[in-house]
Amino acid sequence: MGTPVVGMNRINQDCSIVTDEIIEHGKHGFVLNYHDSNNLEEIIETGVPLINRIHTINPADCREQFEKRFTASLMAKRYEWFFNQIKDGSRFESLEVPF
Repeated sequence: MGTPVVGMNRINQDCSIVTDEIIEHGKHGFVLNYHDSNNLEEIIETGVPLINRIHTINPADCREQFEKRFTASLMAKRYEWFFNQIKDGSRFESLEVPF
């Protein structure tokens, strides 16, 4: 909805969503990169400083990003494409959609 976020990227993980393809670090929020989801110390040490800086993000920039990438119309087209791929038996190497 255009709210600044801290997106989490687990480095070197198959089938993970790469949040820095959605979030521009420092503009729409922050990207927290970590190696091991069981290592809470790593996540906390890296994440808390980002959370403490979230107030520096301009919500208007976040809203603009949201309106370009996640409108109801655009998301409906993406879901339709995705479900048609499943219906047609397509296999996915990635979830890159053409919209």
